[in-house]
Formats: sequence, C-alpha cells, structure tokens
Amino acid sequence: MNIAYITERDLNSNQISGAITRDIRLLEVLNSFSKVDVYFNDPTKYHKYLYLINNKKTNKKLFDEIDSKKYDIVIISTFAISPFLEGYNKIRNKKIFYFADSSFHMKNQYLSIKYKIITTILTMKEKKILKENYCAYLGKDEIKYIPNKYKEKCLIFPFYIKTNDNLFKDDGGLIVVGDYSFKPNYLMLKNINSIAEKINNIIYVYGKNIPQLEYKKNIKIAGYAKTLKEIYKDKKALLYPINYGTGIKNKVLEAMSYGIPTIGFKEAFTNLDLIDNETCLIVSDLNQLALECSNKSLSDISKLLYKKSNKDFSFSKIKNLVFQEIYRVVNE
Repeated sequence: MNIAYITERDLNSNQISGAITRDIRLLEVLNSFSKVDVYFNDPTKYHKYLYLINNKKTNKKLFDEIDSKKYDIVIISTFAISPFLEGYNKIRNKKIFYFADSSFHMKNQYLSIKYKIITTILTMKEKKILKENYCAYLGKDEIKYIPNKYKEKCLIFPFYIKTNDNLFKDDGGLIVVGDYSFKPNYLMLKNINSIAEKINNIIYVYGKNIPQLEYKKNIKIAGYAKTLKEIYKDKKALLYPINYGTGIKNKVLEAMSYGIPTIGFKEAFTNLDLIDNETCLIVSDLNQLALECSNKSLSDISKLLYKKSNKDFSFSKIKNLVFQEIYRVVNE
C-alpha cells in the first residue's frame, strides 16, 4: 500500500504540540505497514480567520504532484479551521481527512457564547467534508456527537502508548502539568491551589508559563522537566480537573505509560475507555478530588491501568486497527 500524508504542521521544526505529536504517532503506525510520502502544506501564509469566509484554497503544484503518483490513499491531517479544507477536494485520489478532534464534540463543551458561535460554523464545515469523504477521529467520544447519517463515514485512528517502567508510589506526590498560557490549564491550577490545604500530599507543578499565585504550602513549583521520567518518578497520581474535553489528553497517556493514575473530571478521559475506580478516578467537583487524593490507596488502580496500557494501547494493536480502517476505504 502506498500512502500520501499531507500535514499542516512542520514536523521538522523543534516545536512540540499536541497536533505535531498526533502526526508523528500516526506516521509511525502507517510506516509500519506501508510506504508513506509526507507532504507539508503550510496554512500560516493565510490570515488565521480566513476560514470563516473562504476555506477552498488550493496548492495546485502539490495537489498535481500527489495525483500524478496515483497513491492508494491520501491522508490529510487538517483542522476545520484550515483555509485549505474544502480545497483538498480538488485532489482526485481517494482521501481520508484526519481531524482527530470533532467540531461536533467541541460544540458540546463548556464554551463562551463567542466560541459556541465559532464551533457551530466549524460543524457546518466539517459536515460538508463528511458528505463526500471519510474522516478519521481519535475515538468514539468524537464520533458520538456527529449526526447519525454521517457516522458510516467516520473512522477511528487511536493513539498507541509507549510503555515505560512503572514509577507509581502510593505515598508519593501528586502532579499537575501543562502549559498554563492555555486558559483551561490556568484555571485548573488556580482551582487546585484553592483546595490544596485539604490534600495531605505534596503537589508538584510542572510545565511552562506557570502563573504567579499565592501558592499553598504543599504546592511545590517544579517548573520545566528535562524528561518525563523526572515528572512521574515516585508519584501517586496526575491531577486533571478540567472541563474542556475533546481528542485525547497527551498528559493522561504519558501518566498511563508510567502506571500513574489520573484523578479528574470526566472530560479528562475522552476517547480512552477508562473505567472509574478501576483504571482512573472520575470526580464531580474539587472537594471530591481532595478527598480521593488524601484518603485512598491507588495501588490496585495503578496495576490495572499499567496492564491496560500494555494490552489495549500497544503499538501492534493500534497498528492493526488503523490498517483495517484504511483497508476498508481503499477497497471500497
């Protein structure tokens, strides 16, 4: 099978983001069973809000080159906000649009009026693509909100987990990690600080753009870590009480790979099929989070979670799932 992979992220840059991570992980899977040619289609030369009035831009040179090579399938890693979104339909090969996250799912989040309006527009654009093409998402939670008549066009390309040593320690510290310039992460940290005195454990804060707050005594600002192992070694749990939940949270996957359970709101666990009190702890409010942190052994949860990481999120299993989805489209 020969695959063309179009991405709108520069994978050769030194930047790290969720979007770049998702491309790299999918490409690792695709390269394990196919020859893959990667093409970069740069959307940044256009105004970032152009998609509101025109998302039919094309890259004739690139599209002609791809069509001339007669690939079995073209996978387009894009967003509903791409200025090229509908323009990609000019490619004559069979196509899969890899959205990962769904605008329909996003629309059902706790959003301001402004973002509700924007996501409503994005669902209309996504619907246009679904009418003519197969679209791939990270999991069932993204597809759940898509209108039923389009669900047969939906594929699942899950993430795999690179399993590491189990670093769980039941009497260890708790972790908060993220880029706090992202407002949901800032609010999460602020909320955790507000209930920190109710928690017996030390809470270590990792990441960048950590805000200047009057932190409680049991909160330790760890800042930037050179390795993930440094973050998760001898820790009890990742704290993730966040109300915004689409796609897959990379930090939850990272914690899983080290056997570290996550305690958070249900939105932290989208598309992961984790079970409350078996492989994660889902809380409904901050007071419940404080209670679960302080008074509960997580040893059994850690063992089940680590086992699930090795079995259900293994590279070989995800490879087979992705191959089956692509094979279905190619042979339609």
